[in-house]
Amino acid sequence: MNNKNLLSPVLLLLFLAGSPAFAQLANRTVDVDGVTRGYLAYLPAGYDGSTAMPLMISFHGGSSTALDQLALSDMRALADQDGVILAYPQGLPEFPGGPTIWNSVGPFSNGVDEVGFVAALIDDLAAEFAIDESRVWASGYSNGANMAWELACFLSDRIAAIGPVAGSMWTWTENLCAPLSPVGVVSIHGTLDFYNPYDGGPPFSLGLIAASEYWVAQAGADATPTIVDVPNIAPGDGSTVENYTWANGENCVSIEHYRVQNGGHDWPGAFGNQDIDSTQVIWNYVTQYDLDGRIDCPDTQDSDEDGIADGEDNCTLVENSDQRDTDLDGYGNACDPDLTQDCAVNFLDLAEMKSVFFTADPDADLTGDGSVNFLDLGLMKQLFFEAPGPSGVGGVCD
Repeated sequence: MNNKNLLSPVLLLLFLAGSPAFAQLANRTVDVDGVTRGYLAYLPAGYDGSTAMPLMISFHGGSSTALDQLALSDMRALADQDGVILAYPQGLPEFPGGPTIWNSVGPFSNGVDEVGFVAALIDDLAAEFAIDESRVWASGYSNGANMAWELACFLSDRIAAIGPVAGSMWTWTENLCAPLSPVGVVSIHGTLDFYNPYDGGPPFSLGLIAASEYWVAQAGADATPTIVDVPNIAPGDGSTVENYTWANGENCVSIEHYRVQNGGHDWPGAFGNQDIDSTQVIWNYVTQYDLDGRIDCPDTQDSDEDGIADGEDNCTLVENSDQRDTDLDGYGNACDPDLTQDCAVNFLDLAEMKSVFFTADPDADLTGDGSVNFLDLGLMKQLFFEAPGPSGVGGVCD
């Protein structure tokens, strides 16, 4: 699990001390099954606790440290810009005095609960700081990338999107994977990676296309990707990049992969290929996601199948393609027998309907057939002792 030793401890201290945000970076610990686990946490400039902020978690490679990962993928300027809290977890030694690793759920597990550690880390930060827990993302290098794939499988109720670099999904991770919802994935990998082979290392790891296609299937995205050549702005680096995108998944989820032709076991942008900046690529992708999918995805669900999306429908559970709302309270007549507008359908409304029965009263004519009759009374009966609606456009009782 050897990775590049990016900075010596002395240089790392100088690197951190020279940062204008040094005061905002802190070591934190959390107890997991009686074991003290550590991580670096960074609060972005301007954080005051008044607004919940997303959380990005970045995992170091094997034989490495949280400080190394901070040096490799320093997201602090991006966090300051976009208002994101950062966490850089620290792995444990594989054995006393041995190299640090991230343990994997499966046949080679050493018993360390890494998924539990990440859940506890999120809980620890959320208990003290304003965290938007619908927007928690993970990235990682090498063995840290393997960890990101695991979180997509085993913590999908808390991780919205991942960005693994130079590490694939283990075959046993795929076999045990049980995501509760689609997870956004953008992966970056070199075709000449000696440590995590691009086409997989059977029986241990999946190839990157196969790993991507697993998540394509989970998202229900297009089976055939769009492939675009990334501009070769650094021809001297000996490598080029192709971007694969499987689009049109559930809740607008797309799966992306950056194939670095002739790239090695690298973090493009830091070392190896210089056509892309892995940190920026991951950031641009994951920040589009929350636990419901793409944040800007239009609401296309149509619960009552009346041809109007729930987010634009003034009666989301009752078919009313005409959207009649004669009392202009935000609820279509078809789901609004609240004639007295007290936000409850009750005997007062029944009395009101009785007083205009067999007339053309527009508000009591729930069906829109031009007459207040037994059809309208039937609709009132269905919502008796309920509130009007529900409405996707915001009614006065919401």
